Amino acid sequence: MLKELKMSKIINSQVISYLKTSPRNRIIIHQGKFDELAYLDIGVEFSKLLKPIVNTKHLSFKAQNLLNDLLLSFISKHLELGEILSLTNYGILFEKELNIDIIAMFDKYSKNLTLILDWQGEIENDILYYLDKQSNIKIDMNSINHLII
Repeated sequence: MLKELKMSKIINSQVISYLKTSPRNRIIIHQGKFDELAYLDIGVEFSKLLKPIVNTKHLSFKAQNLLNDLLLSFISKHLELGEILSLTNYGILFEKELNIDIIAMFDKYSKNLTLILDWQGEIENDILYYLDKQSNIKIDMNSINHLII
């Protein structure tokens, strides 16, 4: 069952204008959480799901299925933005053993709903750096529609 969320003043006209252009992907990236939204802490929740399967065969395949189920369970309804998925704490997604294609994940979920990303690292020229540039872990967002606010 989808939770109904009301839009507050924090979601400004820039976001609404962006979404009205009908972009291929509906991704809003910001640093810091919007108080009125509930965020899925991927690091905490996904690690709980992975714990029982960490030493099993086909970890990557099983992890993908668990992640998909987790993300689907956290979709909510916003009065102006429609269906949304608000995410934070992505570090676990960079684990090589899980073999998660983060851009593909963002692309998949942002086609049919608004993906709201609380990015806790650095952002420069549409590149999201996990923690900071020195970590050398980055996501190049140039190939996917998004709005950074």
